[in-house]
Amino acid sequence: MDIKTFFKALAGLIVSLMTVAAIIKIASFLPEYSIFVYLLAWASVIIIAYSGANKFKESDGEDGMVIYTDYHDVFKCLSVAGVPAALYMIGLYFGQEKGALLFSSLYAATMTLHVCYLSAKMNKFSDLPVVFITKFSISIIWIISVIQILDPAGKNASQRRTNRATATMVLFFLTPLLNMFVLSDEGKELVRNRFKGRRFSGAGAIRNKLK
Repeated sequence: MDIKTFFKALAGLIVSLMTVAAIIKIASFLPEYSIFVYLLAWASVIIIAYSGANKFKESDGEDGMVIYTDYHDVFKCLSVAGVPAALYMIGLYFGQEKGALLFSSLYAATMTLHVCYLSAKMNKFSDLPVVFITKFSISIIWIISVIQILDPAGKNASQRRTNRATATMVLFFLTPLLNMFVLSDEGKELVRNRFKGRRFSGAGAIRNKLK
């Protein structure tokens, strides 16, 4: 593990959390319009991320940002919320709520730092807040939607049907969006060749990003 990259990732995560906290604070001043504040802020981040991801592909890795390196990265991000949720439900079933909460928290914290570290290798520090907010928000919402489809919340059957239908619509929207942020085969080859030390167009820029 490279210490400089680790602290770069940690600092990027802190800035990301501060950004989210600022958005929540702004929304608290406008309670009637809070949902619009959240949607506007999230949409802005997604647009910036989409532009940066496209720029990375179009520039052959010389500029832009990497959101999800590959589908292993996607799975790790999904597991940040998915595994703790599963562990907690298992713990509740066996009456071990405190233990499940402890292990869930440890896993979430460890995997979050791991994912952030890998992203910090591929992105400039200034891009990390957008990268982290994008990949974690999409992954967490995706997992929550899956849970709502499998076990929808609601006081009666009508509410549960509504929640399940809403979660299904969210998944239909999020899944293609998530796929758009995963590097293409060409992008995967760029990253793969960089770690193997092979030459390719844009290698200098990628090498500088990884320092």
